Amino acid sequence: GFHEAEITFKPTYKYDPGTDNWDSSEKNRAPAWCDRVLWKGDAISSIKYRSHPELKISDHKPVSATFDAQIRVIDVAKYRKIHEEVMKKLDKLENEFLPQVMVDTTEIIFDVLKFLEPSSKELIIANTGQVPVQFEFIKKLDDTNYCKDWLHIEPYTGFIKPGEKCDIKLEVYVDKK
Repeated sequence: GFHEAEITFKPTYKYDPGTDNWDSSEKNRAPAWCDRVLWKGDAISSIKYRSHPELKISDHKPVSATFDAQIRVIDVAKYRKIHEEVMKKLDKLENEFLPQVMVDTTEIIFDVLKFLEPSSKELIIANTGQVPVQFEFIKKLDDTNYCKDWLHIEPYTGFIKPGEKCDIKLEVYVDKK
């Protein structure tokens, strides 16, 4: 039958997407080890079996395994052909699953600003790809904030599912500061 290495990591299901928090929905599902790596054969052994809790885009935490396998003979011609086919498929998959976004404008101009009067504009980020996208306005290398005190961005970070968009409000408020 199939084999599985000893599980030494926390349950990989069910989390609130984008977090490390267990399920807080109405169903309140109990944590479980739903994601597994199984193998068949006697000439193979698991070296490493782990989860990847740093990946938070799903209600699952992915798992991976590294194996040591004994191989009798390598047919170099077949190996090259299979390697080439696998690399082509991986390249295609990698390109399909690259994050893709569209921003509705590359420049935002606040024409008239008045002292102590807020003025706002909107920016739209759309996820046009096949995978979830996470965005964040980040600070410059030597700055302490991601923007000046007179500018407020809401939200300044977010998570956008494929085919969805996020409206971002940019508000300028000029005061004595």
